[in-house]
Amino acid sequence: GRFLVECLDSCLAQTHRPDEIVVVNDGSTDQTAQILDAYAARAPQVRPIHQANAGICSATNTALAACSGDVVLLLDADDALEPQRTEKVLAALRRRVDGLLPGWVHHRIQRFSEQIPDLGQAPYYPGGSGPEGWLAAPAVDAAVSPVSSLTSALAFRSEVVRMIGKHDTDRLMYQDTQLIAAATVLSPAAWLGEPLTRYRVHGSSASTGM
Repeated sequence: GRFLVECLDSCLAQTHRPDEIVVVNDGSTDQTAQILDAYAARAPQVRPIHQANAGICSATNTALAACSGDVVLLLDADDALEPQRTEKVLAALRRRVDGLLPGWVHHRIQRFSEQIPDLGQAPYYPGGSGPEGWLAAPAVDAAVSPVSSLTSALAFRSEVVRMIGKHDTDRLMYQDTQLIAAATVLSPAAWLGEPLTRYRVHGSSASTGM
């Protein structure tokens, strides 16, 4: 729960106020439960769910099942949202791509650490623009989705979440990989080139990027 306050504050500070903020406490042994309950007491859109530790894929399943909105924006508890993330994701979902409304959005993240405030942006795509539109054909050809975003850079229409279904909890694939792999063949994607999430890099992973 060390970074949870910053994470929750960034959710509550969105220019487009979220209807609900679902947070799963996956058996944390620190102050996470107390922090969540305190936020829920003063911010009714914060909905904490406390469960025994079952791993990140299980926690993601719990969170997605509890979400009742039309659009779900994902965020890891170590990270923080830029103020306009929700607003810009919703606008992207209203913009047609290849003549169709996209079912999901991916965008850049700004990497940082406690020691270095700017570690560059990610992911990198040749030419600078991320893939969007119907991506099933190139994914099948390459046996992998062309999208390489992390969890905190993903958002989905709720109907796409329902079509994807539950994550495999044995973690042969990380939750973001599972989401992207399924969404790629289910719906067109929209791309936003600006960093809308601040992604916290820990320890030895803190090296500068693009």
